[in-house]
Amino acid sequence: MANDNFIDVTMLGALDVQRDLKRLEHNIQKKLVRSSLSKAMLPVRNLARSLAPVDKGDLKASIVRKNKTNKRGIYRSSIVTGTREELGITQNNKGYYPAAIEYGYKAQNGKHIPAKSFMRKALTDLRSSVIQNTANNIRTGIKRLK
Repeated sequence: MANDNFIDVTMLGALDVQRDLKRLEHNIQKKLVRSSLSKAMLPVRNLARSLAPVDKGDLKASIVRKNKTNKRGIYRSSIVTGTREELGITQNNKGYYPAAIEYGYKAQNGKHIPAKSFMRKALTDLRSSVIQNTANNIRTGIKRLK
């Protein structure tokens, strides 16, 4: 029986996954897709951590995976750096050093400091494997349910 209330994963490019996923109950679809995407994002977090510059190590340690669903029900798994508070950046300090490192900045002496894009590089380098691994994780989950 086809399920009219289904999770759309067509962006994965795996028609078999979409077809098989539609056959499952909606709550099982949600759990399967969420866990599959979350698991597929772990290598991105790990690569971002390995590429992050180290001074005291606070930035590297603060890089985590955050999973959340927005008001429209869209689930996201993101890799983020710590908050200002978590990184010990005081209220008096206008800058947010993870962004300065990621995008580059102009130093007080006027010299341009180039970007050292550790977050974007991690996602760019692993984008296709995240998509493929998400699809494979869903396939594996569906097989386990049969």
